[in-house]
Amino acid sequence: MQINLEAHGEFPDGPLFKAFSKMEYAEAFIKEGCFRMGSLNNYRSIEDGERRDAFEGHGHIRVPGQVVRAHFKVDDPDYFDTTEGPGHRDVHTEIGNPIYIFSTSLPQVDLRYLKSKFGQFIVQIDAPKQLAIDITEHLKRRPEKYAGGIEGSFVSYNRGEVVDRELDSVERTYLSYSQKSIDFSDEHEFRFVAINMDRPSEREIHDYLEIDLGGPVPYARIIEV
Repeated sequence: MQINLEAHGEFPDGPLFKAFSKMEYAEAFIKEGCFRMGSLNNYRSIEDGERRDAFEGHGHIRVPGQVVRAHFKVDDPDYFDTTEGPGHRDVHTEIGNPIYIFSTSLPQVDLRYLKSKFGQFIVQIDAPKQLAIDITEHLKRRPEKYAGGIEGSFVSYNRGEVVDRELDSVERTYLSYSQKSIDFSDEHEFRFVAINMDRPSEREIHDYLEIDLGGPVPYARIIEV
């Protein structure tokens, strides 16, 4: 049993919203606490083109720094020179560990958009931090090892954009599972994140984690949109 797990990260004060494609899935979540956390890798190749993100799991920012520029001449194929000066460096990050997420949306989302894109059955979750705590309790009972328990993560939509400072190693790691391009910004996504920490030789890679909280989720309800 894993006992050193705690829900951590940041959580919104207000409710979250989750769209389900079938009523039975929404009811299983509310009445039984049963649902899936999806592998981040799956979203790179998911069949639904509107939901697919080929760069999911990869962080990318541009930071100020000295850069080397190469110079060529069209009329002189033998000419080559370099100069160094201020500019922006590309920084890419990725975690080799399996990452699983439960995706929801913040109150800023247009619920009609959420319904049309992800499913017509919308569940409102009124206690996000409590859900993270409850999922973490489930993770304690699993045979796999997870990094610290469930992490609450606000998704940022700035992939490939310039930031004003160098990020430390923790911040760069965070980008790999909390960053998407501006094209997805209408989703206003908030994620519950679980990172598998088993040694590579012991990892069993799943498309989903089947979560069972062991009973009803009293802080969740289906709403009309």
